[in-house]
Amino acid sequence: MAFKIKILFIGVFLFTSLSFSQVAVEVIDRTEDMVGRVLVYRVKEKFRESNAFVLLTAPEGARIRIIISSMDRFKGSELLENISTMYSVIWLLYDDKKMIFPIYLDHTLGFAGRSAVEEAAEGIVANTDKVTSSMVEIIKFLEKLLNPRMK
Repeated sequence: MAFKIKILFIGVFLFTSLSFSQVAVEVIDRTEDMVGRVLVYRVKEKFRESNAFVLLTAPEGARIRIIISSMDRFKGSELLENISTMYSVIWLLYDDKKMIFPIYLDHTLGFAGRSAVEEAAEGIVANTDKVTSSMVEIIKFLEKLLNPRMK
């Protein structure tokens, strides 16, 4: 029952916020290392360049919240510090006007060296597109479920 309510809520939320314009995203930086900070910067730049997403500078209303956390992959090693990062990305659905808590959508873990930060950022943006595309498919399913006459 709770799963059905969650799916219905996600569908209504996404139908009203994602179907008509660019997808609003908020990137939350919880990095503690330099390579991780560069990764977050690159992710934000990719969203700024995107036609499918709009990066919110003052987040408000319906959006995909992306939390990026990272730490130095070789923390404590003087020789290897600041050459690679381990990162975690969590995608949440959030609307501070309509929701008390965000809804979990997906997550991933990874690591990237300084030379691979650009590719990692591109992968995070691509995964964001995959998450939102999945939600659009859920919307279509819900529309058919709620309106069986629709083809």
